[in-house]
Amino acid sequence: MLSGRDTLQVINEQIRQTQADMDASSRQMDAAGQRVAALSQEMSHAYRRLARIRLDDLLAKRAIGRLDEMEQATLKVLERRHRALEELRQRIEGNLLRQKHLEEQRKVLAEERDAAGNALQEKVEKAWQRIRVSEAHVAQSEQVKKTEDILRRAEEKAVQAEKDRKAKGVPYESDPLFMYLWKRRFLTPDYVGGRFIRSLDAWVAGLIDFPRNRANYHLLVEIPVHLQEHARLIKEKAAKEAQYLAVIEEKEMVADGVPALQARVGELEKKLVAHDAEIDAEEDRYRELIEEQGRFGQMADAYAVQVLNLLEEELKGESLHILFDEAQRTAGREDDAAVAKIQELKGEIDLKKTEIHSLQELQSQRQRSLVEMESLRRRYRQEGYDAYHTTFPGNFSMGELLAQLLAGALSSEAVWREIGRHQRSWPRNGGLRLPSGTGGRSWGGSRPSGRSGGEQRPSRGGGFRTGGTF
Repeated sequence: MLSGRDTLQVINEQIRQTQADMDASSRQMDAAGQRVAALSQEMSHAYRRLARIRLDDLLAKRAIGRLDEMEQATLKVLERRHRALEELRQRIEGNLLRQKHLEEQRKVLAEERDAAGNALQEKVEKAWQRIRVSEAHVAQSEQVKKTEDILRRAEEKAVQAEKDRKAKGVPYESDPLFMYLWKRRFLTPDYVGGRFIRSLDAWVAGLIDFPRNRANYHLLVEIPVHLQEHARLIKEKAAKEAQYLAVIEEKEMVADGVPALQARVGELEKKLVAHDAEIDAEEDRYRELIEEQGRFGQMADAYAVQVLNLLEEELKGESLHILFDEAQRTAGREDDAAVAKIQELKGEIDLKKTEIHSLQELQSQRQRSLVEMESLRRRYRQEGYDAYHTTFPGNFSMGELLAQLLAGALSSEAVWREIGRHQRSWPRNGGLRLPSGTGGRSWGGSRPSGRSGGEQRPSRGGGFRTGGTF
């Protein structure tokens, strides 16, 4: 059996490993990007050598001057870029150290919370063993059960009466003459009508034996109303009896110091929530820093863009293309060597760019996985799965689930479903419902609620039979 805290540690370790892998990839991308810049500068030197070979050419002299200016400008930008990148790396290292420190602090807090929770659990169990056999508790528990049994039967009767009303009321409600007189409140003090209407209504009433049928229908309608009111009153009584029982339980729990321990657990839970918010904030800052580092690795930062623009602009210049074309057409060992070197450098630059692209895709995948794992860990903590009352079976492997997540075989939602399927929580308080909020506390216990719903009583059958058209 694995504890929830051990399982959380597996997630923490995988997150740290992914962060380390991302840092390594960023350094690889940065090295490859710097190599592209270095190769571009080397190409600039090759063009310079080619120009010096043809120094008698005015075009070559002009190209050398421009290349020298470009190299000086490039070196200055690269120096600033190096300083900025080092500063960024220091910020990332500082962030990771803070995350590690916060995780260590959280571990201490979680251990303290779990120790307090276990102490609370033990205290409640001992108190409950004593409370449940006390004379006052036994007597009131019996009263609660008795009242709940009465309530269950009252509710069953009310439901059955309503069903009877609907079934047995059909003959009355389908007779238009009966419903006409019923709606006019005939034979009640509310009945209103002139002499002619009264005589006509009396004649209709005689046709359908309305006085007898009205009495039957009135009883049929009123029975569910009275039974529902009776059930409501019993329900109020049951609530009061349960409250009396809760008062007995709370009084004994308070005497044993349970609320003080519970308050301590609640206080530590709040500290953990606040601490998790700090961790979340550091993780958010880390993602921002990694994105910035990614731009450096992809040569997409402002400094790299400036350098590459300078190199690209110069190396694509018309004068260099003319020199290159003329050198290819001219027979000469030095010319051929310079041209071959430039072509070799172009090929190596293309290879490095392909390498950078592959690293970018890998880094993007790792970053997505990191976000999913951090979200998974946040959810895990919020659900309290790292607390003292959570366990996982011995055959559960969080490491395997995370490996499938990293490989793209499982989504974070699928991993979460597996966690929920295997997670087990033993009762935090020995099966008791500890007080929540202020007042009206219910310590619960192992006593049954006494309200299982039960079976509905069968209908007695038949129905009110009336004369006339019924």
